Amino acid sequence: MFKDEAFKKDVDSRILLNGLSQSEDISGAGLYLASNLASFVNGETINVDGGWTAI
Repeated sequence: MFKDEAFKKDVDSRILLNGLSQSEDISGAGLYLASNLASFVNGETINVDGGWTAI
């Protein structure tokens, strides 16, 4: 879907941190949830979207 430059530009403009995520952006949340630091976390949604849902 990102072959359509107009669509890609629109998506990029909605992400506050400028651009699509990379695997290292997302892996931090996964590592946190798999660690003892998150041992008391349940029923939460962690948005790793560069601010997309903040708009």
